[in-house]
Amino acid sequence: MDISKIIISLIMVSSLIILAGCGSDDDSNELTAVTTTTTLPPPSQVVRSSQAGCYVNGLNSNTGFGEVGMTFNDAYYDQKFGEEINLQRSFFSNIPANVYVLYEPSIQDKNAYASSNGDIYFGYHMFYYSIANYGELAVAGILAHEWGHRVQQVRFGKMENPLAELEADAFSGFYMALGKSWAWSSIQGYYANVYATGDYNFHSPNHHGTSEQRLSAAYLGVAVAQDVAQNQMQLTYEDLHSIFLTEINSNILGLQVRTKSKSTLPIDIKNDVRLEIKSIVKGESLGKNIELPESYSPDNSSHLWPQFSFNQ
Repeated sequence: MDISKIIISLIMVSSLIILAGCGSDDDSNELTAVTTTTTLPPPSQVVRSSQAGCYVNGLNSNTGFGEVGMTFNDAYYDQKFGEEINLQRSFFSNIPANVYVLYEPSIQDKNAYASSNGDIYFGYHMFYYSIANYGELAVAGILAHEWGHRVQQVRFGKMENPLAELEADAFSGFYMALGKSWAWSSIQGYYANVYATGDYNFHSPNHHGTSEQRLSAAYLGVAVAQDVAQNQMQLTYEDLHSIFLTEINSNILGLQVRTKSKSTLPIDIKNDVRLEIKSIVKGESLGKNIELPESYSPDNSSHLWPQFSFNQ
């Protein structure tokens, strides 16, 4: 059974715009909307990076650099993307990031990445490719993945792949459940995009995790969010880091490493969730449906969003 074909077939095509469910009242950081044209706008600067970025299938690539601007060349998408930036900036509180559009050399170089200087670069080609193939919810998932990297950079320092990428997938899933639950009917587009970004280049330093590992990490983030919503508890970034690293190392990467004891984790990951994660890693499942409480709404649940450690 070709599991990649199955997951792609689950994508729900919709004409609804789902990049952002609600925007912050503060729109000072929204990208400037421009009139739609057929050519790329003039760049404001050129960035170069030695990192390959998050969506290059684990291979060395030139997509860590390119011209930078502030528009996707479409006023409607610029507005929606700006709203999504504001929503994620509110969700990932105290994790600063400036978001720019990266004009990759070609669609073959489509990419997105977070730099340690506080910038997130979202590829122009990546944006339109993701919408065309996986729907607009996938764009929000990619941006949340990059904000997950910003959490790592601000709070935990440099991490090695594939652990860094898989934890960013978990942070993305956590956000998608708590911040985008209103768009739950299109969640398969997000899952499909995560699955498609996996690679099997195990000996590359840029190996980001297999398709099955990346999907299971995103599923882990969603499952933790479900627990948070059900129990009305707020976790710190440190809490989430402990949970994600323990579960990724043990149940996704299968590593025998010294991590925090499961009994001391801030929440108790249910055995059926761990079994499902292992089934996804083995390619036996695409992940069972996860339901948030019917009463849950992102509009009145900001008290559940992650914060710094309470003793700081």
